[in-house]
Amino acid sequence: MTLASFLAARAAKLPAAQTTDVAVERDLAAKMPDGVTLLGDRWYPARPGAGLPPTVLLRSPYGAASSA
Repeated sequence: MTLASFLAARAAKLPAAQTTDVAVERDLAAKMPDGVTLLGDRWYPARPGAGLPPTVLLRSPYGAASSA
């Protein structure tokens, strides 16, 4: 977590992260009704815990390189 992310989370009064050990699946395809295929990444805890973690959706019209 960057210092900026930490400070933004504190300012928004968000709870602390439950884990920082994450795994990622990149470029998962989702076909839209108009025929366009969107790509997404799935981030999830590397070690399974009790219950399901929340989902975070990030959208950017500029591509993945711009949102990282």
